[in-house]
Amino acid sequence: MNPKVAVLLTCHNRREKTLAGLRALLEPAPSCAPDLSVILVDDGSTDGTAEAVGEAFPGVKILRGDGALYWAGGMRLAMAEADREGADLLVWLNDDTILFPGALDRLLQAWKETDRSGVKPILVGATCDRDRQRTTYGGVRRGPSWRRLKFSTLSVPEAGPCLCDTMNGNCTLIPMEHVRRLGGIHPVYRHALGDFDFGLRATAAGIPVLLIPGWVGTCDWNSPAHSMHDSSLPVLRRWRLAMGIKGLPPRQWWHFVRTHGGALSPLFFVWPYVRLLSSGAWADLRHGLGRLTNGTRRHPPVDES
Repeated sequence: MNPKVAVLLTCHNRREKTLAGLRALLEPAPSCAPDLSVILVDDGSTDGTAEAVGEAFPGVKILRGDGALYWAGGMRLAMAEADREGADLLVWLNDDTILFPGALDRLLQAWKETDRSGVKPILVGATCDRDRQRTTYGGVRRGPSWRRLKFSTLSVPEAGPCLCDTMNGNCTLIPMEHVRRLGGIHPVYRHALGDFDFGLRATAAGIPVLLIPGWVGTCDWNSPAHSMHDSSLPVLRRWRLAMGIKGLPPRQWWHFVRTHGGALSPLFFVWPYVRLLSSGAWADLRHGLGRLTNGTRRHPPVDES
């Protein structure tokens, strides 16, 4: 008997990317999931995303948010709906992930092959950049004990699945029974960290998280520009971004660190903020010295090109 599969996405104001992601998922329809359903949470889009999706893909169930759900809240809403529908397997899928033809079939086939003994696994599909040069999202490994909150993206295996510590949620297959057991994405998370936390809790509970061979699609890496990691911005601007929902809000970060950081949790908690302030202050100082130096020149610099 084929499992009932629900693909879950959340979106906000990127209509063309969302349509492209759904097109790659549903055209042609995956053959390994005859009971496939797609649940999209439109979190307060004002660009006509929901209307365009409803017209192009009338079979997609669209849930509406008010713009305050973000990724984690949207996925919690979608998972609750999938549970009401009686889904056996969930596929977390970013709306900007463009699956390769047959990728979902390959993910489901891999799950059938790894579900023959022991605990049912969580399976991760890795994505690459549009030039297919490097892995962008997928399986993740954590560092040693003194750097246990340092994470690195794994290279895709060439043969069978490889074990991960956690994962990005860009393309991840999760048995619903694990969501019921672990409680889904913790309600403290609103945008980031919810996928990492879920994967780490699964690993701690003895649930294997496996990265399947090969890339399943493309999803470009999020640029650090205009984020807390953008060293070209003034330190106060970076600090405000760090405190924002898409940055590293202290309440969410502390919950993550306290859950997964061990004895060094206080140090892990303060470190990114200290690093941001120290690097930002140094950058501001260099910028100020540069302006001062330029201001003392009696003649404009010579163009030697």
